[in-house]
Amino acid sequence: MTETTERTGMLRTLGFAVSRLSDRPAAVIVACTCIVLQVASNLFIPWVNRHLLDVAVPTRDLNLVLVLLGAMTGALVLRLGVAILQSRTVADLAATAGTGVRAALLHWVHTLEGDRAKHYDEADLTNRITVDVVAVEQVLVTLLPRFAFLSLNIVACVGLMFWLDWRLALVTVVALLVVLNLPRAMAGPAALASAERKAAEGEVLTATRESLALRGLVLSFGLRRWRDAAVGGRFDDLRERARRAAFTGSMVQDLTVVAFGIVKIAMLGLGAILVVQGSLSVGSLFAFLLLVNSVSASAFGLSSIVPSLIESGTGVARVRSLLDDSAPADDGVVVGPLAQGLALDDVTFGYTPGQAILDGLSLTVGAGTSVAFVGPSGSGKSTVLKMLTRTLDPQGGRVTWDGVSLADASRASLRTHTGIVAQDSRLFDASIQENIRTGRLDATDAEVEQAAREAELHDLVVAMPGGYLTRVGPEGRNLSGGQRQRVSIARALLRNPSLLVLDEATSALDSRTEHAINRTLERLRGGRTVVSVTHRLAASRSCDTIFVLDEGLLVEQGTHDALLAQDGLYASLWTVQAGIEESNADGIAKVEPSALALLPLFQGVDAAVLSGLADRFVTVHVREGESVFRKGDFADALYLNVRGRLTVEVPDEGGVRVLRTVGAGDFFGELGLLHDVRRTATVRASTDTVLLALFRSSFERLVARDSEVRDRVAAAAAARAPSVGLPESVPPVRPGQ
Repeated sequence: MTETTERTGMLRTLGFAVSRLSDRPAAVIVACTCIVLQVASNLFIPWVNRHLLDVAVPTRDLNLVLVLLGAMTGALVLRLGVAILQSRTVADLAATAGTGVRAALLHWVHTLEGDRAKHYDEADLTNRITVDVVAVEQVLVTLLPRFAFLSLNIVACVGLMFWLDWRLALVTVVALLVVLNLPRAMAGPAALASAERKAAEGEVLTATRESLALRGLVLSFGLRRWRDAAVGGRFDDLRERARRAAFTGSMVQDLTVVAFGIVKIAMLGLGAILVVQGSLSVGSLFAFLLLVNSVSASAFGLSSIVPSLIESGTGVARVRSLLDDSAPADDGVVVGPLAQGLALDDVTFGYTPGQAILDGLSLTVGAGTSVAFVGPSGSGKSTVLKMLTRTLDPQGGRVTWDGVSLADASRASLRTHTGIVAQDSRLFDASIQENIRTGRLDATDAEVEQAAREAELHDLVVAMPGGYLTRVGPEGRNLSGGQRQRVSIARALLRNPSLLVLDEATSALDSRTEHAINRTLERLRGGRTVVSVTHRLAASRSCDTIFVLDEGLLVEQGTHDALLAQDGLYASLWTVQAGIEESNADGIAKVEPSALALLPLFQGVDAAVLSGLADRFVTVHVREGESVFRKGDFADALYLNVRGRLTVEVPDEGGVRVLRTVGAGDFFGELGLLHDVRRTATVRASTDTVLLALFRSSFERLVARDSEVRDRVAAAAAARAPSVGLPESVPPVRPGQ
C-alpha cells in the first residue's frame, strides 16, 4: 500500500464519517466548539506558566501566584465540563449515525435482486451489516473527535511556539518533520496487515456461519474431520495475519516514542543555550517545554490512532462499497394489469458458460388463461418462471408483458400486478393478520379477512384462540404446512394480481392437504392469468394449456387430454405418476405395474414380474433435511419418489455441490438392486418426502430364477450412467429410454 493510497483511504474514511453527520448541524457545532475550547485550555496553561516563572516568582508576588494557580485550576475544571459535554454530544451523534447506516444498509438489502444479488455472499453481507457498522460508530465516537482535537492542538501549539521564540520553534518543527519519517516507514505495512487481517476475519466468519448452516450435512456426510481441517486452515491464516497486524501497529507507536524523545532532547539543549546567552527567558523555555510535550503527546496520539483508523477504514470501506452500489433507477415503462399476455421470444439462458438451461425457447401465455410448465427434473421449468417474474433476465431473446419487454418495464409496476405463491411459504414472525397484510400494506382488516376467505383460511383462523392476531412464530412454525400455504395464498390474493404465479405451491404438502389446496387454486383461477410450475402433474390437469419442457426445449403443449392423446413425454410422465398412489389415511404408498413398465429399468419386463415387483415396494417417509442415504453407504435399494423433492449432492470445496433435484415420479439408486457397492452421492430431502423403496433382497428373490430380468435391469442401469456422470444420479424419465 502506497503512502498516497494510505492517506487517501484515511481521508475517505473520515469523509464518510462526516457525511453521516450532515443532518445534525447543531450537534456538530456543539462538538466542534468543545474541541476548540479544549485546545484553548492546552494553550492557556503554558502561557500562565510562563508568567508564573518570569513575573510572579521573580517579583515574589504571592497574590499573583495564587491568581495564576487559580486560573489554571479553573481552566482544568472548565475543560472537564467541556469534555463531558463533548462526549455526550458525540455519543448521541454516533448512535444516530450508526442507526442511520444500519437502516440504509437494510434498505440496500431490500433492493438487491437479479444479477446484482449473485455478486454477494449472504454471510459476508451479514458481516458487513453487523460487524462493519461498528467500525463506523468507532470512527464517530472515538477516532474522528480525537483526530480533530489532536490535529488542531498540534497546529495551535506550534503557532504559540513561534510566538514565544521563532528560532527555537523553527528548529523544533524541522526536527519533528525529520523524525516523523521514521515511524511512517512502518505505516504502509501496518495498513496492509490490517486489511489482510480484516479479510481473514471475514473468511473465518463466513466459514463459521456456513458450518452452522450445514452442520446436518457435515454429520450426514461424515465430514467433521474434513471440515475441521478446512476451517482450521482459515483460523491459522487469521492467527498469522493478526500477529503481523499487531506487530506492525506496535512498531509504529514504538518508533514514534523514540522519535519524539530525540526531538525533546534537541529542543531542550538548544533552549538551554539560548537561556544561558540571555536571549530566552526561563519561563519561555518552560512554556516551550510544555508545548513540545503537548505536541509530542498529540503526535503520538495521532500515530496511535492511525492503525485503528486504518483498521476501521477497512470496515467503513466495506460499508461504503455497499451503499455506493445503488440499485438502478426503476424508471422503466409502467405496465398495467396483464391484458394481452406474456411471451417468451427465442429466449436463451444458462447459469454456466456452454451449458444452456433454455435454448431458443418461444411460447405465449394468453391473458386470463391458466398454464402449467411441467417436465423432468432439470428441464428448465423454474428458470422459465424466473424469466416471467423478472427474477432473471434472458441472455438472448426477450420476455414481454403485453408486448413490452420486461427489460424495459418498471419492476415496481410488474410486482404491483403479480402475486406469487412459492413452495416454502416464507412468513414473518408476526400475526396471521400482519402476514396476510404484507401482500398490500394499506389493506383494511375487512380486506385481509376477505382474502383469507378466498384462500379458505378464515374458518381455520377464527377457530384459533388468538384469531387473526395469532402469531405464526419464527418461519411460521406455529402453523401446519397447509395453514402456512393458505396464508401465502391469501397474501398473494390480497394484491388482487392480474398474474398469479404458483411455484411448486403444493410440493411440500401431504397428499390430503395438497388436494385441498389444489381445489382452492382451481377455484381462484377465474378472471386472472395463472402460471404454475409443478412436478405433481395432477395440479396441472385442469389448466388451459400445459407446456412440456425437456432439456430447455418446448417439446409439447396443449390440454391434459390432448397431451395424453399424443402419447409422448407428458403421457409417459402422467402414467408413471398416476400409477403411484398415497393413502390419505395411513400414508402408505403403492405403485401400479403399468407405471413400472414405463420406467427405463423395467421396460420390456414381463407383466407377471412387474406385478411381483410392485408388491415388493415399501413406503419410506423422509423428513425435510434428512438423508435417504449418504455418500459411502452400501447400496441396497432402488427408490421411487412419490411426493416431495430431494437433491443429489456430493462434497465440494467449501461445502456441497448439488448435482440434480429429484421430483415426483423420478427414481434413483438403481445399482442398489444389482451390486453391493457404495453410494457415490448423498440424497437429501429438501421437503418432507414420501418414497417407495425396492430392496435388493426382495428383488433378488423374485428374479432368482429369471436371469433375463436381472440382465435387462443391469443393461438399462449401465446405459443411464454415462448420460448423467454418476451411476446413481437421476436422469429424467422419458418414454422409450
